[in-house]
Amino acid sequence: MNPFLLPKWLLSQQLIHTEEAEKMQQQYSKLPPNLFIELNLFLYGGILAFLSGLGTIIYYHIDQTGHLVLIALLFAASAWGYRFCLSKYPSFSTERQISPSHTAPFVLLFSFLLFAAGVSYVAYQFQLLGNNYTWTSLLLGLTGLAIAYRFDDERTLSLGLTGIAAAFGFSLFRWQILTDAQWMNTTIWTTGFFLGLSFAAVGWFLASKQIKPHFENVYANLAGWLIIVSNFLFLFELEEPVSLLFLLFATLALAAFFKYSQQLKSVPLYCLTLIGLVLTVGGGLTRISLLSELVMVLGLYFVLGAIVLTAYFIIHYKKYLKL
Repeated sequence: MNPFLLPKWLLSQQLIHTEEAEKMQQQYSKLPPNLFIELNLFLYGGILAFLSGLGTIIYYHIDQTGHLVLIALLFAASAWGYRFCLSKYPSFSTERQISPSHTAPFVLLFSFLLFAAGVSYVAYQFQLLGNNYTWTSLLLGLTGLAIAYRFDDERTLSLGLTGIAAAFGFSLFRWQILTDAQWMNTTIWTTGFFLGLSFAAVGWFLASKQIKPHFENVYANLAGWLIIVSNFLFLFELEEPVSLLFLLFATLALAAFFKYSQQLKSVPLYCLTLIGLVLTVGGGLTRISLLSELVMVLGLYFVLGAIVLTAYFIIHYKKYLKL
């Protein structure tokens, strides 16, 4: 567990009082920066580099080894990893669980990525579902969610939610090809916007029922990304000027997520929604169809001024998140 999360976890388990948790948090905030995040980035980067190398070896030696042998090796290695995790992790619980060892989370992520590689390989090589990868992405997404809740792993949860979002993306892309839709930008923005809101609503609902409440941050962060990316796509890809209704919806959603980030005390969501709010409002003002050219120019000045305010809010994030 990240040591900076220890006071919150002890407080959630009712092992310490609020005053003690605040004192512990203050002491941790005075400590010099540690290498926890950097080491984790290197470790996970090593896993991704290993899988990339494995994919390269498969690509260049597929005619020597055969498809079935490689598929069997991928699923066998994944099964071994899950067996290892089942022997280390305690039984399922709706509360946060401390990792039983330093290696277990990495083995879990490695096993899921191997499983995803195997499923994708089978889907691509044997065309079990044709050229439609929607069901493959959905299968991997739901599997990631199941593994995340069983082993209490936020990284696998993030991959699972990303798989579900990718399934919607594949479905829309296939729909556009089959129907030759000319209004696809609006459909993509609507889908991404409401999918993001749905992720946030699911995370909030599960947290309110005390079902892995610490997962709420993962749902909220991915929801914020979906809404912001959808807004940018709609702003800069649509040939026609944007409408006032779009700008109103996008601004209200991001403002709500900005307030939500303060409630969750989430630094990534705080910075993400702050930047997204400024760029959405500024970009919308320059492209809105109901305003004059003078106001469009003022929109550019708004962006410049807002960049300065954004930098101020990010620098003083501890004050506004009350960390």
